[in-house]
Amino acid sequence: MCDGGKVDSRRLKGIIWFGYDCQGATAIIHSADVPKDRSIVRIATDDTIAALTTDDRALLRDLAVVRFIPRDLIERFYYARPRVAARRLACLEDAGILRSRQLFVAGTRPVRIYRFAGRAGAARWGDPVPPAWTPSRMAHEVLTARAYFDLKRPLGFRVAVHIGTAQRALFESHCPDATYADGSRLILVEADSGRYTARQVREKMAYWCAVGFLWQVWVQPLHAAAARVPEGPGIRVLRL
Repeated sequence: MCDGGKVDSRRLKGIIWFGYDCQGATAIIHSADVPKDRSIVRIATDDTIAALTTDDRALLRDLAVVRFIPRDLIERFYYARPRVAARRLACLEDAGILRSRQLFVAGTRPVRIYRFAGRAGAARWGDPVPPAWTPSRMAHEVLTARAYFDLKRPLGFRVAVHIGTAQRALFESHCPDATYADGSRLILVEADSGRYTARQVREKMAYWCAVGFLWQVWVQPLHAAAARVPEGPGIRVLRL
């Protein structure tokens, strides 16, 4: 756990609180996100830069892109050792920046998923839509996040909630789970957590091709898929 001083009971709107992290640095937290039992040591204005570690910052930037990241990917991509990851994640949760929950998927081991704890933290790092736990969609969201990392974190990657209104109109009722650009090509990313039928897969693929989106990445879990997506020209399938 992270140590700090006594709690300052003042909870003024728009104030940024600072709490010591495990390495003695300071982590920036919006007052609205700080429970009363957090350790608060001083306050600062919005333009103050938080002294998070380089690895912390890299994690928070990517979290703003994909909104949910599983623990195994955090250990793999951001911190030198699992023990370091465990310590830093505990600090970020204790500071009220991150929140986590176990995801249970039939046939696989439980995995801990991390997201921003509140609206202010998400917005500070570039996610204007605060993520919410939606149990029926969590496997889907995590699969989309895994695709982001498997694709080597392409620039301009946008999950569905970040796709603009004009672009969304092009897809009508068939908005993909994410998009990104590869040169002049717009690549569509669709995650199937194992619920699509073969007919649904064909219909989505055909619709996107008909309106000019020929380049698609489909993501399916290794452990289960109701219908295996066929690869073909412009169609790439990731099984993660």
